Amino acid sequence: MRRNNSSEHERDGDESERTWRKHKARLDLARLYLAVIGAGLGCAVGLLELIRAVLL
Repeated sequence: MRRNNSSEHERDGDESERTWRKHKARLDLARLYLAVIGAGLGCAVGLLELIRAVLL
């Protein structure tokens, strides 16, 4: 009986670790998306500043 309980506890630990890894992967992906969007906006603003400087 104890052996069964310990294996259940280990299984719960493995599941929570898997769940944490999934959430961490999603957070990393969200950070990557934000970085790409931020870089794109930075490039767009820089390009607009360059166009404004050339035209004026």
